[in-house]
Amino acid sequence: MGIFGVVIVAWLGAIIWNKKIEETLPQAVLGTALLIYLFGLINKLSWGVNASFMIITVAMVGCLVFLFKDKTRTLSSIFTYGAGAYIVYILFFLIYSSGRDFNHTDVLSTWGLMAKRFYYNHGGLYSDVSAGYPPLIPIWNYFSAKTWVGFSDTICIFGQSVMVVALLMPVFSGLEPGKNYGTVKASFLLFMMPVIMVLSGMPGYDRALADGMIAGIICFFIYSLLNFLNNFDNFHLVSMIIAAAALCLTKRIGFIIACMMLFIAFYAMLGKRDKIFTKGNCIMVTIVTLAIISWHHFSIFVLVPLFSLIVAALLHHMTVKFSGKNIKVVYIFILTGLAFLLVAVGSEVCIKNDIAVPIGRLLNKFLYFDFSCGYIHVPYVLFIVLLIGTYIWSVINNSFIVDQRVMLGVIISMAAYGIMMCGIYVFAIYPLKSSIEGITPRYMIPWEIMIVYVLLFVVVSDANKEAVKHLLALCCVILLLSDTGTFLESIALKHERPDYDAFEKCGIELGETDKVYYIDEECESSESYLEFYYSVFPATSNFKEALSDGFEFDVSEERLKADISDGYNYVYIHSFEKDFPKRCGKMFENKKEISPKTVYRVESSGDNIKLIRVERIR
Repeated sequence: MGIFGVVIVAWLGAIIWNKKIEETLPQAVLGTALLIYLFGLINKLSWGVNASFMIITVAMVGCLVFLFKDKTRTLSSIFTYGAGAYIVYILFFLIYSSGRDFNHTDVLSTWGLMAKRFYYNHGGLYSDVSAGYPPLIPIWNYFSAKTWVGFSDTICIFGQSVMVVALLMPVFSGLEPGKNYGTVKASFLLFMMPVIMVLSGMPGYDRALADGMIAGIICFFIYSLLNFLNNFDNFHLVSMIIAAAALCLTKRIGFIIACMMLFIAFYAMLGKRDKIFTKGNCIMVTIVTLAIISWHHFSIFVLVPLFSLIVAALLHHMTVKFSGKNIKVVYIFILTGLAFLLVAVGSEVCIKNDIAVPIGRLLNKFLYFDFSCGYIHVPYVLFIVLLIGTYIWSVINNSFIVDQRVMLGVIISMAAYGIMMCGIYVFAIYPLKSSIEGITPRYMIPWEIMIVYVLLFVVVSDANKEAVKHLLALCCVILLLSDTGTFLESIALKHERPDYDAFEKCGIELGETDKVYYIDEECESSESYLEFYYSVFPATSNFKEALSDGFEFDVSEERLKADISDGYNYVYIHSFEKDFPKRCGKMFENKKEISPKTVYRVESSGDNIKLIRVERIR
């Protein structure tokens, strides 16, 4: 399995950089995916996998060499709390993902389908399947499948789960056995790392969505930034560059989130007078711009990193100008808080008076608590308000739990991101389909997870005796705010797609040129059409046509004849109503042979179409 090879690469990196393996795991997993992506740009994804194998082989040799040369240093980099925790996570997700299938619309229609296309060598990075979605997650799933016995949803879910958790592992790096209650803190973190990824109802690991990956990457970026500001080392600068580049290639709006991360980093670095920070700003702008160009090509988007730097420079100028006048800063944030209160009241008025009801519902999710979902849903805006309050308190008392500029940069970025998502919702999502308005709050959760992750990092790094009590209290709060019950329930409850093995048992190997007409009259939702569409890939089905027709499950003879005359060479009947043979029996060679889970070959001669049953040979 590829993840084990990547762990070896992370081990060698830990030895070279004189770090713990939990600090180099994120670099290794993201670096591997980015390497394969670079080869994918020239339509040679398999070369990227081969290059990864070469690096893994070199890493194995390197680790053995270091083991003989400096045994103490080599073993100390891997015998850590983080390494032990990651082994536990790997074993857990091996069990968790076993026998599990993809069960989310986005994955079945895009992310999973892209990984399948990569695996079976049907097209490069750009295709009608990708629909403009950046390919980093499908590339990692492709890598996981290529280093396994074959493609399956199980191995993709496992690979993505251990990748997400790997991005959170650096929080273990500050723990030492026998020091500052290291074992106690590690025990708390062992349980909390998977749990924070279901904060605020974030879809769990079984969904394999991009939002969890976004959350993990921004947690890794902010962790690296805080360490970079303290240590001025190239290791954490490289970590930030890798994380920012990966963000650009994870989701369509990933480059915007990446540039917001850059804004936070730029603003924090401009407050330091050191050449390494100037160099860091230049390198990050260059790399992120190239990452955007590689996927979005030369568009207006390539200017966003530079825009982030300009805004950070302006904010830096204002900060320096008002230096020593903290009371003005306090006034600014008080007014900001009042502005949020005004928005809250305005949204309530909108709802009660049926004025801009959709916008009111969206803001309602952003601004109000919800106790009806099995956990306490804390609104996105409250996270911002709490950060503002913490910042004001820190300014007054001249005491910051994290870098002052990082905190202010996060506040501004979260507010800007919230406003941007409201705009996208109003002008893009709601006009198209109001039923998907609920996905917008999901896009906000990665920022909330990042705040919780930083709090965990701060508490774990605290050497005071009270830190364990603070960690216990924080863990209790996280449990209350996370959909832990659904996550634990999902361990036992696994979604399994219907068995579409009829083609295999009939000895039919479907290819890109095949078109299969799917009939499922007894299905309760359109999901079965989508699952079949995913399962028969690389062949195509009538999912998109059924989607445009509103999924009329009952089929008439006229409609069936008209539909399959459009190039379909197979018909698959999964289920049918009792009167189906009467309605459509004339089209079958023998209507008495019509039965569920059977395949029929389409034979046409002019306007005459006959469906001939294909007998099973297995």
